[in-house]
Amino acid sequence: MKKLVLLMTFALITLCVHAQQKESKNMWIGGSLGFSSGESDETNVSSYNIGPEWGMMLNDDFGAGVKLTIRGDDYGSGTDNLWIINPYVRYYKGISDNFKFFAEGSLLVGGGDNRSIFGIGARPGVQYWLTSRWSMASTLGFLGYRKVTHEKDTPHEFDDKKFGLDLDMSTLDFSLYYHF
Repeated sequence: MKKLVLLMTFALITLCVHAQQKESKNMWIGGSLGFSSGESDETNVSSYNIGPEWGMMLNDDFGAGVKLTIRGDDYGSGTDNLWIINPYVRYYKGISDNFKFFAEGSLLVGGGDNRSIFGIGARPGVQYWLTSRWSMASTLGFLGYRKVTHEKDTPHEFDDKKFGLDLDMSTLDFSLYYHF
């Protein structure tokens, strides 16, 4: 009887540990933060961005998530505020258990002070698991279509439409995630 109880306890602990390991990489929360300050045309310029993010693995190769970016720019003579909702799907290709490349397809929908934003595209990235609960990810570039529409009767009334590849440093993004 003692052996049976001991065996069942060992089996239960093994199942719980295995389930916990699986769960620890199933969903994530995290995001990115940024702040910059400088001078442009003899005017002090500062900006910030906050990017909370939630996602989940659909299987071993695919994940999906959504990021909300809130950005503010202060030009000294005025401010410019912006928000973007960015749902995405990622395809992961593992190099090891802790290091994976991914391709991300995303949709951008947002707006701000007298403007609206729409975009659809793809970007490459890498993700490294520091532990089973923490990882870091980075993306660079954007291949796709973006449209910024400024509302009528504003000082900057115009539509900006772009299709192409952006690979400058302004498209570099780092994120930290907690997996549960």
